[in-house]
Amino acid sequence: MSIPNATLIDNHNISNYKPVYEEIILVDDDDISLYLHRYMVHKTMPGSTILSFNKFDDAYNYLHVQPAGNRVLLIDHFSRNGECFSFLRKIETAHIACRILVISNALPRIEDGAILDNKNVAGFIKKPLTVEKLAVAI
Repeated sequence: MSIPNATLIDNHNISNYKPVYEEIILVDDDDISLYLHRYMVHKTMPGSTILSFNKFDDAYNYLHVQPAGNRVLLIDHFSRNGECFSFLRKIETAHIACRILVISNALPRIEDGAILDNKNVAGFIKKPLTVEKLAVAI
């Protein structure tokens, strides 16, 4: 299945790829998903700094201390403790500016309206995370 208007970064043009974001931050409480997503991001965006956190509090502390930069966050929608929503609220309350993409097993539902209303959330990416989806989203 192909995505219309997608720029696929493959072995033929990967050497010409320039990172759009200096820093890509992954937040997921599932270590296996975190590993797989890190691999896909590295494959899609070589040259970008990739940070991964398996605790939302650790990611928030990093964002709170580090000066704002050219970064994007990929966060897990369905964390074990339901931390995604509170994490987004904390970031918005602290006025931390960044682009956030929510990775989800499902498409957004009506109850996800509060997530979509967050000014930092640019959208949802449905799992599985692929090179094609990342190339379009980021």
